[in-house]
Amino acid sequence: MQQLAKLRQFIEALNLVDANQIDAWAENIDITVKGKMHGDGMTLLQTKYMAIVDIEGWPHATAPVNLLFAHVVGWLGDHDSLYVDGEQRQLSITPTIIDDQVADLELAIEFVEHVQVVEHPEGVIMAFGKRWNLESADINVADELGQLDASIAP
Repeated sequence: MQQLAKLRQFIEALNLVDANQIDAWAENIDITVKGKMHGDGMTLLQTKYMAIVDIEGWPHATAPVNLLFAHVVGWLGDHDSLYVDGEQRQLSITPTIIDDQVADLELAIEFVEHVQVVEHPEGVIMAFGKRWNLESADINVADELGQLDASIAP
């Protein structure tokens, strides 16, 4: 749920409400086993979940709700994606107007995250007869191709 934590930090950094007025959690978590090898590790699984960010006392009189949407969409474009599984990402917001000045907001965003592991002799995860640690795998890309010797037999 790394993206959820990063999104919460981003919203807190806007300084439009006190950090104590923001709560965040994940719902409807689906886990898909992948086991796809790449580089020096593998994508062990994928999590797909609905991130919920609840904001109490949003100052809608001075910061319209659309301002929050614009910030969040901009953040997604820079730090994640505007698409999930090739389709436009689902975003929703449920405002509860408290008075002329503030509203409580519930923001819901779907995230997909890949959990990657790297083989390590003292790894804490046992899988496929080996030990692994949670880390992003390094993928080595060739800088150049060597000479290829290809011939077609008659």
